[in-house]
Amino acid sequence: MNNILFFVTISATLLLPQSSANAYAECPKHEEVEKPRPELFVFVGKKVSIEYFNPNESLEQPKQDGSEECQVEYIVLDAGFKAKYKVIKPVFGNVSSKYINFKFYTHWGEVQLPKGKNTLLFIHHWPNKNVSAKYLYHDVQKTYDGNWGICGDPYFIPPEKINSKRPDHYAFRKPPSKLKFIKKTHKIPKWVENEYINEMYPTQYFKVKGRKAKCQGYGYLVEELFEIEKKGAWQLAWLFTDPNEANSNAQ
Repeated sequence: MNNILFFVTISATLLLPQSSANAYAECPKHEEVEKPRPELFVFVGKKVSIEYFNPNESLEQPKQDGSEECQVEYIVLDAGFKAKYKVIKPVFGNVSSKYINFKFYTHWGEVQLPKGKNTLLFIHHWPNKNVSAKYLYHDVQKTYDGNWGICGDPYFIPPEKINSKRPDHYAFRKPPSKLKFIKKTHKIPKWVENEYINEMYPTQYFKVKGRKAKCQGYGYLVEELFEIEKKGAWQLAWLFTDPNEANSNAQ
């Protein structure tokens, strides 16, 4: 492990310009300014496009004059993807646009991107940018009554595998309810290895035959998914916490 850390440190150093070390020494320290919280947009979106971009293409160049505007260079270790989705159904937030452009950042590349055409998305919105909440989305499908939901229980963990290293952060959720989906049978993605099929497609919610899974008619609507994630997802919890209350509790 130490050898790996040493290699990463050396590699990162080589990627920076020769002057970067001096820039860190010359740049004055700034007082930390509390960043404004983003708005949260939650909606069902239909994929229009997703394309890779290098988040390190336009690194901020450090100034060498010691001025207050001095900024040090940094390296983003995640892959970046520019996405465009058509808004099919707003769920939360002031989602008024027909299309929304935003960015995904993932540590393992495309494998961590949504696979379906229609996805429940959680977008952090600032005045000048939109960024997807990291690793937080649900590929969803349409129900016969015109709503959207997900088959089964995406939070399911086999009881024998729940422990201190893998706790059930969503234990508070209610069981999936009866839903009637238009499309019941789906191909199991190639990236799902055979040994994980029973965990990802448990028999109480799916009938698996070969590499196909048939929904048994239970799941969560997108509104229910949002309420669950609002309480259980670390990517959203801070948006629904009163900072003044948090500070008073810490004292």
